[in-house]
Amino acid sequence: MTSSASPLPDYRRGFESLAEWITHRNSVGVPQAASTAQALVRLRSRGFHFGFLNEHAAPEDVAIPEEVTGLREGLVYKGLNSRHRAVLDGY
Repeated sequence: MTSSASPLPDYRRGFESLAEWITHRNSVGVPQAASTAQALVRLRSRGFHFGFLNEHAAPEDVAIPEEVTGLREGLVYKGLNSRHRAVLDGY
């Protein structure tokens, strides 16, 4: 049987404490500017999947201001930023 494990960790799990979260955060590191820039290029060309609504957010439907340097508050789809969508996707 072949493994179909995702190359990315699943961040939907809960943490028992702030200390546990900080330990986890320190172990995975901070995204580098180059990887963030690459992610923005992909988002601008491909869009993304919004799990809560089970639909594809086409690039032309996603507001990505030119000054966005991170992947949190700046990416708006249907009035929801990335943090809002993450909460909804958890349900």
